[in-house]
Amino acid sequence: MKKYLVKGNNKGEVLEKVSKHFKTKIENVKYEILNEKKGLFGKVKEIEMRVWVEELEEKASNKKNAVKKDKNKEKKSEEPNKFFEIKILKSGIYLNVKSEFLEYGLDQSVLMDELAMREIKNPDVESILEAVSSKNNEFVKIAEYDPEYYIDANVKVDILKKGMKAVVNVSPPNRGNHVTYEKIISELKLKGIIFGVNDNEIKKISKEKIYNQDILLAEGKQPENGEDAKIIYLFDTDTEINISKDEKGNVDYKELDIIQNVTKGQVLARKVPATNGEPGMNILGEIVPPKKGKDKKLPKGKNTLIGESEEYLVAEKDGYVSLVGNLITVSDVFIINENVDYSTGNISFNGTVFVKGNVIDGFKVEANYDIIVNGIVENSYLESKGNVSVKNGIIGKEEGIGKVIAEGNIKSKFIENGEIISGGMVFANNILYSKVNAKDTINVTSKKGKIIGGKIVAGREVIARVIGSKMGGAVTEVEVGVFPEYRERLKEIENDLLKKLKEREKNTVELNTLKKLKENNKLPDDKNKLLLQRTKQQFVYAKDIFSLEKEKEKLKEILKKGKNGKIHVLDEIYEGTIIRIGDHQLLIKDSFKYVTFYVDIERDEIAILPCEV
Repeated sequence: MKKYLVKGNNKGEVLEKVSKHFKTKIENVKYEILNEKKGLFGKVKEIEMRVWVEELEEKASNKKNAVKKDKNKEKKSEEPNKFFEIKILKSGIYLNVKSEFLEYGLDQSVLMDELAMREIKNPDVESILEAVSSKNNEFVKIAEYDPEYYIDANVKVDILKKGMKAVVNVSPPNRGNHVTYEKIISELKLKGIIFGVNDNEIKKISKEKIYNQDILLAEGKQPENGEDAKIIYLFDTDTEINISKDEKGNVDYKELDIIQNVTKGQVLARKVPATNGEPGMNILGEIVPPKKGKDKKLPKGKNTLIGESEEYLVAEKDGYVSLVGNLITVSDVFIINENVDYSTGNISFNGTVFVKGNVIDGFKVEANYDIIVNGIVENSYLESKGNVSVKNGIIGKEEGIGKVIAEGNIKSKFIENGEIISGGMVFANNILYSKVNAKDTINVTSKKGKIIGGKIVAGREVIARVIGSKMGGAVTEVEVGVFPEYRERLKEIENDLLKKLKEREKNTVELNTLKKLKENNKLPDDKNKLLLQRTKQQFVYAKDIFSLEKEKEKLKEILKKGKNGKIHVLDEIYEGTIIRIGDHQLLIKDSFKYVTFYVDIERDEIAILPCEV
């Protein structure tokens, strides 16, 4: 049973309007008086009634059965509100009925049902009939608007997170209009929200009529804060020892790689500058500035330089790089406080190495500058591009890696069973059973300075207090002005010269033949390229031969000076000692004291003078 809320001036008027509207007798209209407003003298001024018509239910049922026969009409009748629209405006309540309304067998009862459901206050029946019969599809005012009675859906907008978010909560209507897309947009604009609005979410709320929920409808763009400056180290800052393995996986505990060598000008660290970041924007359209990244200074330590761009830190000199505290430092002296052993591994450094202890048997020390050892060098390999100084002596073995090589001078308290190669001079108190080679001088002049056994070779001179042994034993050989490597090189040059001269002679013959053919216009076209090649080759041979001859003359001059070499004996040289000066050799058959050996050019033999030193 459907009931309708109707207002009028009196009961009779209301019943009459309803009976006319539903085309039924007044007695079929049932009612219930809800409220009466009376004026002066108790006269009814306005009456509010709930009415219903009993026979309408039967009519509606019959009509429904009839409509079922037509499937298309059935589909349309299930959604009758497609054919009319109710608008609640401040100027009044309006009804628009489309022409299809009557075509599909619908009547005023459908409208009355909808009006009752929407609780439209005091609809005017005649105006409703006018809207139904209108053929212009116009909106017809059917009731007055009451702002206290018709309450539309309410849109509440809250701005949160310092203008970065907007949350909307829509309260449902009370007899008024449902929320619309336009209403939400309007409320957002009133709040000044113009950025980051989620249009799809607004459409969803209005379409699905979502109420009493906090829904995020707008969100600003967060700023991207700048990144702090970064320091990228271009060397290994890890202080852990790395033990190397060979191809078979065997561990070499002598190769620990504890030194990171760097060269002058080498880049040690790079700074990635701080960035400013990217600005954001809040939902009010205001720019949100980012936080700038913090700068960092390059960790400049000793012997380092900051480049002009202030983005790079470079080594000021050769040395090893390390972090001292938080600063990058380059040291040109690598100090080992104890021994070179399994705790340090082999040492390879492009500066000076200072060993406060010993260099243990089997280990290596290599340096681009000097090597200084406070202790003993025990059958070890030392190689320096500078000088080598060993405070307590060098001890080698007949078999082992023991060798000390220096481009400069070598100085040691003593040398025993050692192999020494110096590009300068060698100084020692004693040299026993060793191979010592110096391009300049070998000096063994301490109070008990002795050279016993082995082979001693110097480019300029040997100065020693005692040479050889009174007791005999191992043969002692002392040579000066002898340069085996130069002699070998001279042989190589002479062989190369002979080869180049023969090749040039052959090339000259071919070149002359081609030239004659060219002069007589008999040279085939395909031989022009060969003529050019042979001509160019002549210049190559000339250049190579000139270079070899120049080097040959230089070596001959050096070897010639070798005859000026001398051996000075400050005390005694014993029989059995072999001495060589240049190409000359002498076996000492009797001991001599305080003498100097030299080559007498006129006699072309080794001669003896009183000691010149």
